[in-house]
Amino acid sequence: MSFTKFILAVLLVLFCFSSLGFTKGFHGPRATKCLARDRKGDVCPMIYAPVCGHKPGIVCVTTPCNYITYSNACEACHDPEVKSYTQGECRVK
Repeated sequence: MSFTKFILAVLLVLFCFSSLGFTKGFHGPRATKCLARDRKGDVCPMIYAPVCGHKPGIVCVTTPCNYITYSNACEACHDPEVKSYTQGECRVK
């Protein structure tokens, strides 16, 4: 294998890993952060599109409670302790 082909293979592998879109500090590749604009407003629509909200600062004594299923992203981001969420219900570990 020539040096040029080796470099191209390494670059291809790096490109593949960089395109996965991983988010640090959360349980999945598709985590969405709750921004200040997501927390505005008084009410959320009554739409059932479940998300798994992540509360990183919570310490649980008896059961895991850092991941909580909310009915939709608006409900999750209106909880001030939720920092990010992923689509779908939380999976029990």
